Parts: sequence; C-alpha cells; structure tokens
Amino acid sequence: MKKFRIGIDARLANGETGGIQQFIIGLSHGLKLLALNSQEYFFLTLENQDEWLRPYLPDNAKIIHPKPPRHNLAHQVIKSIKPIRAFLEKHPLFLNPSINRVPESDGTFEEHGIHVIHFTNQSAFKTLLPNIYHPHDLQHVHHPEFFSPRQRALREKRYKDFCDRASKISVASEWTNRDLQKHFGIPSEKIVVIPLAPVIQAYMPISTEALTSVQKKFSLPEQYIFYPAQTWPHKNHIGLIKALAHLKNKYSIKIPLICTGFQNDFYREIRKITSSLSLNDQVKFLGFVTPDELQAIYKSSCFLIIPTKFEAGSFPIWEAFNLEVPVACSTVTSLPEQAGDAALLFDPDNIEEMANAILSLWQNPGLREILKKRGLQKVSGFSWEKVAYRFSEIYRELASGLNSNRELI
Repeated sequence: MKKFRIGIDARLANGETGGIQQFIIGLSHGLKLLALNSQEYFFLTLENQDEWLRPYLPDNAKIIHPKPPRHNLAHQVIKSIKPIRAFLEKHPLFLNPSINRVPESDGTFEEHGIHVIHFTNQSAFKTLLPNIYHPHDLQHVHHPEFFSPRQRALREKRYKDFCDRASKISVASEWTNRDLQKHFGIPSEKIVVIPLAPVIQAYMPISTEALTSVQKKFSLPEQYIFYPAQTWPHKNHIGLIKALAHLKNKYSIKIPLICTGFQNDFYREIRKITSSLSLNDQVKFLGFVTPDELQAIYKSSCFLIIPTKFEAGSFPIWEAFNLEVPVACSTVTSLPEQAGDAALLFDPDNIEEMANAILSLWQNPGLREILKKRGLQKVSGFSWEKVAYRFSEIYRELASGLNSNRELI
C-alpha cells in the first residue's frame, strides 16, 4: 500500500509552551486511535526533548531531530551585551535584518521524504512542501502592551508570511477565523476551523490512591479554586489575586487559590503583588505538574477560574468540563463561544465583577452542580479521534495534490 509521510513539528521544551504542547499530545493520541495504515508520521523534536511526547505516539510514528543550528558568532556576541539587546528590542529594525529574514527549512523533513508538513506552532519555516500552519492567535494586535517592539514586528512579519505560504491554515474557533481574515486579509476558503478536545482524554485516568497521594504531596486545602496557566501577563494572575484580596478585605472571606503552569520571568511580578496584598498563605503556585498531578488538582478543586485577558481557545475549560468541574471564565475573545451557558462569565478588567463571580460560585453548590452537568454535555461531542480524523483528511488532500515527480512510498 502506498503511504503518505506526514511531518509534524514538535520542537518544544517540556512545559514551556502550555497549550501548544497539549495540542501536540492530543493530536498524537488521536492519530494513535485512528491507526491509519495509509499514513506515517515523523515528529520533529528537539534533541533530548521528546520524553513528554513518546507515551502518546502512534505505532506508525518516528521521532526525528533537526540539524544543529548555525550561529552567526558576531551577531550572538552583539546580542549578548545587555544595553545593545535592550536597544534592539525597542528599535527592532536597527541593524537587525533577522526581523525580515524568514527561517528556512534545514532539509530534515525533505531528506525523510515527507509529503506534507504540519506546523503545530507559530515558529514555522520556509519550505516548498505543502503545509498546514497554526498561527493560534494575534494577541500582539489586540494587546501590544504585552510585547516589545521587536516581538510585535517579528510576529506581524512572520505570521503573515507563514499564512501566505501555507496550503491550509488551522484555527480552533470561529472568533480566531474572523480575526485572521480581518487582519491579514486571508481568504476564508484557506482557513479550516477545527475545534479541539480536552487533552485529559489522552491521559490514563488517575486512581484513588494516586489522587490521595497528590493531595498530600501538595498539601491541598479541603476547598480551593484552580487556575492552570503559564505566568504570562495576559493570563491575568494579578487581576485574579486582586479579586481575592477584595473578597478578603470587604467580606473577610479567604478563598484559597492553587495555580499550576510554567513560571516565566513575569512570575516575580506576580509574587510581589501577592506579597504586597498579604495573600502568600492563600495563594500557592506549584509550577509545571505531571498529568496525574493535574487530574488530581482538577478533581479536588471547587471550581476552575479563567481570568485571562486574551485566549484563542482554552484547554483548561475543556478539561474542567470533561472532569465535571464547574467553570468561571472571562468574557474575552473566543471564550463565550467556547463556554456557552456552561460557565459563569465575568469581565476580566473589572475586579469587583470577577470577585462577585468567584463568591457566587464559591457559596452556591446548586449552581456548581448545574454548571457541571452543562459542561459535561457541552464537551461530550469533542474527541481527539475526531480532531485527528479532520487533520488526516487534510494530510491526504494535500499529499494527493502534490505537484511533484516523487512517488509515494
């Protein structure tokens, strides 16, 4: 049987990219469930950075690595000098041709006879092979304050370039679809909307013994609210912490908060605010956790809180729905579309409104039960097998249309 070779870009360090890593795990799990004999999968991972992916790989998959990068020594030395690096961040086009230089393929996929490339994250590269590209979101357009001038220039240039070069562009929501069309002028027929599923579906269910072990390991409170997110500014940990301080100061109500996720540079600012509001005993950051630990923290929580200021789509909302955990989330971007009537919504920029939503769900077990049932019903139609099937059809379509003399294997 002739087979299509699909290259899947998985160049991630474990724990550093949050939702993108979850997407790749879910996609791999779905492809494993499909077990298609007509396709082979080549996952491109960083050297010594593939252990997070291996448990979920299909039987017809291989791990491959990119070639070692070539470094411009003079450019690296210049960038290593802090004042110069700071200047280049503020003046991105000054002696900085890398802004306009789009990365090119190192030949790894081509040498493995790949027919279609699936770029799962924004950091793609130029190639003549048919490809699917995921821009994920245009946060730099809506919240430029969270990015340096250089970061904004890079995103604007490269996202547009990769979208133009892509055979298909994939997004997870109609909101992002409309946003891409409006900002980049992309034809609607080039974009496919494929709603994702809870990555929890790819994990082995946690045992009662393991759940108890995690509760003891982290000394989880008997009741708490949960927020799993990397500590980016737009995730709005600070707004959430201020809402908890408002409840403490106005009503003398202390609601414990457990946070998980990779702690980047902005974490220091979050900790300063937490300390200044005297909430260190109320707010706990656990960092990046294992799949078992994540499930246990969800299952032991009172409800999930998503105070984000921007989100193309929220994996935690799907995960909470799947595990029958109530949800309160912000009204931004695609979240009202995703959550529907299965979550309690609030304005993330209104601290009092957020605090009132938290208090309402905290004190109302009847409302929590209603949201549990609605959430489970909302997510019941989503699975990674369905997601993988949609992508496998696109792989087949693009590979079948190759303008190449290469024979399929």
